[in-house]
Amino acid sequence: MSLPGYVLITGGGGAIGRATGIIFAREGAAGVAFADINLETAKSAAEESRKHATNPQYKAISIHVDVTEESSVDEMVKQTLAVFGALNYAVNSAGVSFVSKVGESTLGNQSTQEWDRLMNINARGLFFSQRAEISAMLKTQETSGSKDFSIVNISSIGGLRALAPFSSAYVPSKHAVIGLTKSAALEYGSNGIRINAVCPAFIETASNASDKGIADRVNKRMERSALGRVGRPEEVGEVIGFLSSKKASFITGVDWAVDGGYTAL
Repeated sequence: MSLPGYVLITGGGGAIGRATGIIFAREGAAGVAFADINLETAKSAAEESRKHATNPQYKAISIHVDVTEESSVDEMVKQTLAVFGALNYAVNSAGVSFVSKVGESTLGNQSTQEWDRLMNINARGLFFSQRAEISAMLKTQETSGSKDFSIVNISSIGGLRALAPFSSAYVPSKHAVIGLTKSAALEYGSNGIRINAVCPAFIETASNASDKGIADRVNKRMERSALGRVGRPEEVGEVIGFLSSKKASFITGVDWAVDGGYTAL
């Protein structure tokens, strides 16, 4: 797998974003921009990626971004282009999960505040990010003549099916990710921009591990899957890398489950 060129990763300080950035560095990327609302985790991910880089010209940068703010997203892409001069790949990993408090996440008890939080980050944030990234890729096309670009959006198995209980806002927000992915894939295929969604099941993260209640529920759910375990961030990252590479040159507009067989139930 070869991933030359420059990539921007939102949620780059998170588990999946960090793992994906490291995979891009390992596979020959010229540069990775790690963007996150938590600048310190983005800086840490950028520093770690340098240890795995195989391109002697490799650059890693960290950018603060709030994906719910249009101006912040536009500035993120502007900074990326200012340093790299091009954008070949984008991975939209910024997102949040459903609340852990049982009484606040069923539909009848869902607060408007929680609904807005999930939709603003998971759906509105993707809209802003994908729009700005596509614009940057079209500019890159004008200057380089390339027609080989990729965007991968992180949805969830909750974008493919309901996750009852406790996900009445989360599931619609992740369905929106798939809708935005497929619509944009149809609109920009002729420009050489492939756009796909990856739909992970429950993945090992620091936040999951730190909350025993969440960890127990996650492990119990995944025991029913074909592989009987939660996934690892790098297992999602490898699929993102493949979909971004030329090995996936005839794949666009798909929603790819990375779920250990959970949705085969």
